[in-house]
This record gives sequence, C-alpha cells and structure tokens, in this order.
Amino acid sequence: MLSFFCNNAQQVRIVFIATLLVVLFPPLTRAQVASISVNGGLQMASAEFKHEVSDPLFSTILTAEYPVGTGVTFDLGGAVRVLEDPAFGLESIMLGASFSSSFRGHNGTIKAVIHSPFVTSGKLNFDGNTTLDRLEKGLHVHLIGSVGLSDRVRLWIYGGPSYFSISQDVITDVDLPAIGVRKLAPPKLQSRNTSSWGGNIGVDFVLSLSKRLGFGIGARFTRTTAQFENLLAGSVTGEHVTVSSSGGGLQVLSGLRWQLR
Repeated sequence: MLSFFCNNAQQVRIVFIATLLVVLFPPLTRAQVASISVNGGLQMASAEFKHEVSDPLFSTILTAEYPVGTGVTFDLGGAVRVLEDPAFGLESIMLGASFSSSFRGHNGTIKAVIHSPFVTSGKLNFDGNTTLDRLEKGLHVHLIGSVGLSDRVRLWIYGGPSYFSISQDVITDVDLPAIGVRKLAPPKLQSRNTSSWGGNIGVDFVLSLSKRLGFGIGARFTRTTAQFENLLAGSVTGEHVTVSSSGGGLQVLSGLRWQLR
C-alpha cells in the first residue's frame, strides 16, 4: 500500500507519519470499538496547469495544457474509538487513517505559435493533443466525531492532515511539423512524481446492517498543492522551472464497514 513512497526523501516522510501514528495510537489498545472501511467512488476536480516556454532563437512559443478532471477513487481505512460520550452532542470520538488512490486519464493539449514575417497574420499556429495519465495517492489521518442519528444510523464528521504522492504524465519535447502541416505530431512524454502535504475534511453516514456489518456513504474534500518541473522549458532553455498544480478534490465514496469489536 505504501509502495508509492519510492525515494529516500519520501521514505523519511512516511517513517515520520508512521512514528506519529504510533505515538498517537497507544490508547487504541484499550479502545472498545474498532472498524475497517472499504470504499469506491469518484474524485471530482476541475483544476488545470500549464507549462510554457518561449524560444527567441526561432521566435516560437510552446504551451502544454494539463486539465485535471473526474476520476475513479479507491479508499481503504480504519478507525478506533478513544473517547465515549465526550460532550457537544457527540456519541464518541475516534482516531482513524485511510489510504486513497485516484486515477484520471485526460487529453492534454500542446500549442505552438511561430512568429514569421512571411505570412499575412505574422504568425503560424499549430496544435495537437495526447492522452495523459494522472495518479494521486494519499495517506489521510482523521479525528472523527460520531453522532447517533437513530438506533441504526451514525453520522461521522472528520478531518485532519493528508500526505499525497502524485504521478503525472508531462510533455517533454515537441517536433514541429513540415511546411504546410498545421497538426503537431504526438509529443514526447515522461511520467513525473511529486509529493506534498495537504488536508482533508468529510462526512460519512453509516447504516448498521447487522451487529458487525454496515454500509456507508459520504463525501470528503482533500486538497494539496504540488510542484511539477516544466520539462518543456528545460528542453529548450536548460533551466529548472516548476509549476504549481492543485491535487485532491471532492470525493464521493460508498462501501462496507466492518466492526471488529
């Protein structure tokens, strides 16, 4: 589950997270209730980021656009009760953690503008597109407040920090077409990985189907800001330039809940 933490810096961070959980979780050994949840659903987002580079030698501007849309999400988590009847109308307070994985395939767009005195408009426009993949994995820690709505229905309200690892296909190079052709050939791609901290907040309605089994449906909003290197600019200028990209989004999830004790 944690195989996406693949370099030394990421391994240090996951060890830190694991240590934090160990420090927080001693009370869990005395907890009266523990549960596991398995969810599937959708992650919805409408973010977009761009990579752009200007080549003054050839009077060319290249722009790569990366839309980030809706994708399929899988989520596996667990929680334990650490405090019963705390106050404020809560039935209990729980500590939980979950791992989510969201995959999205989308069409990226590449545009080239070449300024030329030999055409009436003063410039030549070229465009093309390619399929790009984006995979977001997150480790989320939750502080959960449980409210009893009826004998069989519970409302969980939760939030906390999140740690994300994001893999994104980016465009690294473009071959300009021959004279008279306005469609760009498929660009060269490379998958890039980045990681960052963020947060999460959500609600979950849990319906008890039996003493141990339940069904839950809810929504969670996660957010982070990641940095992706502009390899398109690097291929032209040799400079190291990064561009911000928003990660996470609104997740609509449903699945099974197992109460262990």
